[in-house]
Amino acid sequence: MKSVKNPKNNEHENRFIRLRNQLIGVFVLAVTISTSTVLLFNAKLSESISDNVDISYLINISGRQRMLSQNLAKTSLIILEDLEVKSSHLKTLDSLLNIFKKSHEELIKSKNKLGNKALDSMFLELEPSFSGLSKACEQVPNRQLEIKQSLLYYESLFLPKMDKIVKEFEFIGSQAFNTVYLNVSMSTYLVVFIIIISASGVFILTIKIVRLYSHQLEKKSRESYTLSKRLNSFFQSTSDAIYELDVDSNYVFVNSTVEHLLGMKQDMLKGYKFWDFVPDNYLSSVKNHYEEVLKSKKKSDYYEFPIQGKKGLIWIGQSLDYVYQEGKVIKAYAIAKNITSIKKATEAKIQILRTFIESLPVAVAMFDKDMKYIATSNKWIVDYRIKQKVTGISHYEIFPEIGDDWKAIHKKVLAGSIDKNDEAKFEREDGSYQYIKWEVRPWYNIDNSIGGIIMFTDDITSLVQQREELYKAKIETEKAANIKERFAYIASHDLQEPVRTIISISEIFKKEYFEQFDDRGKQLLLFINESGIRMSNLIKGLLDYSRLGIDKSFEKVKINTLLSEIEIDLSNKIKTYNAQIIYGNLPIINGYSVELRSLFQNLITNAIKFSKKDIQPIIEIKASEDINEWKFSVADNGIGIDMKFKDKIFQMFRRINNKKSYEGTGIGLAHCLRIVEIHGGTIWFDSHLGDGSTFYFTISKNHMNEN
Repeated sequence: MKSVKNPKNNEHENRFIRLRNQLIGVFVLAVTISTSTVLLFNAKLSESISDNVDISYLINISGRQRMLSQNLAKTSLIILEDLEVKSSHLKTLDSLLNIFKKSHEELIKSKNKLGNKALDSMFLELEPSFSGLSKACEQVPNRQLEIKQSLLYYESLFLPKMDKIVKEFEFIGSQAFNTVYLNVSMSTYLVVFIIIISASGVFILTIKIVRLYSHQLEKKSRESYTLSKRLNSFFQSTSDAIYELDVDSNYVFVNSTVEHLLGMKQDMLKGYKFWDFVPDNYLSSVKNHYEEVLKSKKKSDYYEFPIQGKKGLIWIGQSLDYVYQEGKVIKAYAIAKNITSIKKATEAKIQILRTFIESLPVAVAMFDKDMKYIATSNKWIVDYRIKQKVTGISHYEIFPEIGDDWKAIHKKVLAGSIDKNDEAKFEREDGSYQYIKWEVRPWYNIDNSIGGIIMFTDDITSLVQQREELYKAKIETEKAANIKERFAYIASHDLQEPVRTIISISEIFKKEYFEQFDDRGKQLLLFINESGIRMSNLIKGLLDYSRLGIDKSFEKVKINTLLSEIEIDLSNKIKTYNAQIIYGNLPIINGYSVELRSLFQNLITNAIKFSKKDIQPIIEIKASEDINEWKFSVADNGIGIDMKFKDKIFQMFRRINNKKSYEGTGIGLAHCLRIVEIHGGTIWFDSHLGDGSTFYFTISKNHMNEN
């Protein structure tokens, strides 16, 4: 007798089919919307990145322009100071000048395309110093003495204005990047939202299905079968290789991905161990690794190694989970990912870093996790007098004198730390000593795992020796103004060079590898960059301080004219703070015009900087005449100064306000004190917190040029 289906069961079955189709429809719709959204925002991302290429190009050009100005100044000074002018120097100067001018024209053209008002204003401010520097370089072959002063003056004006332009380009680029980041974030939130909605719908439909068929044992069996089928389908369709190993590491079960990678079916793989497919040159290291894992009784492990697959060598990242019974491993489950593309990308990244490092003018070396050399700069080889090829050789083999203290530092950095030392004494194998400034930090693979370390060093042996010699010869150097001026020249170029190098390298890492650092790394990278800029400003301030009153003669200085020029120089700051500067008919005095200008400008700048929030800064300048001196006062309505600092405020590098709230180097008032002293006067102040400050200083009518 044929069995007859219950009509009620048919009805239930039809309802189930309808609900199943609805479930499938929700999934299909969710996947379609999610995919479309990702594609749309990725297209926007590609378009934004493409638009941002020009900004990166402009940043590179403007940075190059800054370096060209330094090279022009350096080459010009060599020509001016050498007794005999070499034709090669003149050719170099001419070539640099042509490139300098062409780069400037290219920046102007590109800037005009951007239509940025801030950039227009910056380039307008830059133009006088650019023209002055270019003309000074054109006159260098004439070798007139006044050219040197003009050259240094225009270079000092050009560099900070060029730095502002570079920062503005970087700011424009960062805005574009933030826009891209916002688009990507929105796409991510939208996809998550869609998935949540879809999951909610699926959940509701699932509840309906369970309620309708919970009473049917047959349905439960069917659902169990469906789940098993789907699970098996997942194992077979996933791109990850999934397999089970017995106690001897033989294959027990493999999914289709494993079969595809190895080119063998599951029944053919029985009896094979997973390391049977490892190439001979890697086999011992793989076996040793897993023997150590079993000895340590770890429950899980991740290891990367290559296997010989159907289509050639394949790199996999294998995650093993061990199953223990009574303290012994009885089997293991493994998931392996094909990381060949990641390995290739990492190799490409290493090659880029190798090329970059090899071309650097500073001592840099790159190592893998075993402290074997990957790349070095030429200066590294020169500084440490290395006479052999080092690639692939252990750092400790090249430097057998390295002690446990250095090895401990390397181990700590390989764990993710960053370490540095501004002055370390390094004893070489032959008994000689080198003083080095160093920094060691990890470098990261594409998957953000640590790939090794990069070591930045600077051989400061000569600087340490110079420091000791300068200390011993302090009295003699104070007597010779020409030695002092020479020191200022060396400091402004040679001592600035390592600082500029650190700033340049940190800018490169910030631009190209910033997102590959963790939050701590990003913070330290920004700290390095800011510290370098601050150090550069400190050096410049010290140089300015050392040059006050050197090789100059007194002249008639019209204070009213001088203040008018200062107002023009500070026009942007005055406009920003809406400051008002009040002065009447001030005297004409005898003194150093540049130093007096710096004196008034420092006091006015401080008055504006330390003004009260939301209150218009008002600065009033007065003068009175005595028999032997002029007395000046500069009063403001700012935040005021606690009088307990009256003996400290004019000291070098002494700052009494928060560094984050008020920028500066702590040298300005020390400059003021020195300028007043070389004019035979004194400087002091009167102030109360919250009630403004008044700075007083005198200028002697009978002072002599003691310098």
